[in-house]
Amino acid sequence: MDSTFLPLRIIDYLKSKPFVHIISEPRTGSSSLYLQICHNDQLDSNVDLNEPFENFETGEIDLDPDTVISYLENNLDKCKVMKNHAKSISELNYEQQKKIFNLPAFNVLLTRNNWFEQICSLALSKSTGMFAYPHDHRVEINITEFQLAAFSVFKAKYESSKYINSADLILSYENIIFENNNNKQNNKHHNIINLDDLYKYYLKTIKQSYNFTGYIFDK
Repeated sequence: MDSTFLPLRIIDYLKSKPFVHIISEPRTGSSSLYLQICHNDQLDSNVDLNEPFENFETGEIDLDPDTVISYLENNLDKCKVMKNHAKSISELNYEQQKKIFNLPAFNVLLTRNNWFEQICSLALSKSTGMFAYPHDHRVEINITEFQLAAFSVFKAKYESSKYINSADLILSYENIIFENNNNKQNNKHHNIINLDDLYKYYLKTIKQSYNFTGYIFDK
């Protein structure tokens, strides 16, 4: 299902599914979506299915994948949603990936149409070490940080493209209306001092550098 044909209240729609697997790129609102779909029983359990395979400190695989998969196979009735970055799924072996996609899950591929906003969000996160930023927290992002974030976003989009055929729904960040809309209230434009310079660099250099890939920028 393409996001063009989304139900009006996508979060309610996903909550109606027995089990949802979110496969995401970074800085797409995936943690907020995970928390809004998740029910209290799962939140209270000892197994965290919010990126269970990724260590936030090292970026490498954290929990034993076979242990997580075995838990899901035997306790799916207790679970509502799991979220993974596409990169984490691609680092699992063939048999592990096969078992994950054999689960009776509604698979959501979560992306973001506006590359510039996504790159800025990732650069801010890397620069500040924060996943969310106070409205009055202002920083300058240097070109090197912006370049590295752009490469990471492109790489993440490449990884997520591997799972297009496995997705029951392709969903973009821009199509989600979160409850209270808290995660979208703090527009990154308020946080980046040199935003105009970065946007000029993005148009002149980043988009030109990645045009050969065939990706559509900023749909």
